[in-house]
This record gives sequence, C-alpha cells and structure tokens, in this order.
Amino acid sequence: MRLLSKLLIAAFFCLIVVGYFRGWYSFSETVTDPVSNKVNIDVSVDRNKMRSDIKEAREKVREEVKEIEGKWEAKKAKEKEKELLKPSY
Repeated sequence: MRLLSKLLIAAFFCLIVVGYFRGWYSFSETVTDPVSNKVNIDVSVDRNKMRSDIKEAREKVREEVKEIEGKWEAKKAKEKEKELLKPSY
C-alpha cells in the first residue's frame, strides 16, 4: 500500500512539473496587504492547451503503433517466406 501511495504521489508531481513546462498551468501571486504579509496565489489552467497536447500525443502514439505493426507484419512475412523456401526432406 505504501508503494502505491508513493507511486501516485510521484506521478502527481511529475504531472505538475510537465504541465507547468508545457504551459498547462501558470501561477501568479498578488500581495493583498503588505502589513499582514498575506499573499494570494492564483493558478490558471489552460484546458485548450492540455487538450491539444493530449490530442497530439495520441496521434503520435497511433503513428508509432502503426509503424511498429508494419515492421512486425514485414518480419512475419519474411519468416513465412523463409519457411516456404526451406527445402523439405
């Protein structure tokens, strides 16, 4: 159970860091009252950027899968051809 919770926390922080550098989130702060030392921190989320990045990632994954499938099929065809060309005694 501890391992799962640590894994989830690590995944959460990775998502925060990646999202920040991809421009999904932005943070800003404003000082409301300099005397009380209170600071408001605002988080803005760009959902459109997130959606477009996820869409791009899905397309790239689909392309890679198709490429791997093509290579796999070519390899299987070569192996089948080799089997057919083997002399049988």
